[in-house]
Amino acid sequence: MKAAIIIWALFIALIGPQSYKLKPGGILGVKWGDDAMQAASKLGAKCDKWQEWEGKEGFEVCSNIDDWIEAYNEKALVRLVRKGARIEGVELRFQDCAAKWSALREAACKDFGLEPDKESGPYEVWSSVEAVRFAQDKKDDTCTLMVAGPQFGKAYGRYVIHSGLRNLISGMRPR
Repeated sequence: MKAAIIIWALFIALIGPQSYKLKPGGILGVKWGDDAMQAASKLGAKCDKWQEWEGKEGFEVCSNIDDWIEAYNEKALVRLVRKGARIEGVELRFQDCAAKWSALREAACKDFGLEPDKESGPYEVWSSVEAVRFAQDKKDDTCTLMVAGPQFGKAYGRYVIHSGLRNLISGMRPR
C-alpha cells in the first residue's frame, strides 16, 4: 500500500497539477451523447420545443422559464444543447449572483478540479475540446455555467471569440 502511494505521488509530481482537471464528460448525471429527451427528463426539464442555437452550426437549444433545477445548492434555470437527438451541452443560469458568486464559483471549480480565480470564473478547454465556462453578468446580476461536450465545445469556443470581438469592435466605434 505504501509503495502505491509513493508511486502515485511521483506520478502527480511528474505530470503536474494540470492532471487534476477533470474532463466534464457531462454534468448533473447527464453524459455527452445521451438521448436529449432522456437528459431533459433526468434534469426535470420540459423540452417540448427546440430552437436553433444562436451560434447555429446545427445545434439546438431547449429552455423553459419554468425549468428551475437544484445545482450547487442553488436554483438554476437549465438550458440544454443538442445536435440531432444527442445532448452536447448544459447551461445553468443562476439569479441574484452577486451574493452567491464566490460559493458558486468555488463549487463549479471543485466539481471539475479547476482553480478558482479571485476575480473571474473559470474558462477551461480540454484537448477533447470539452469546455467549462462560468461567467458573471453584473448588468442583470446573473451568472452562467456552460458545460460543453466535445462536439459543442468547438462551436461554443468560436461563438465566444466571435461575440467578444463583436463587443470589442462595437465599443471602439465613435459615439
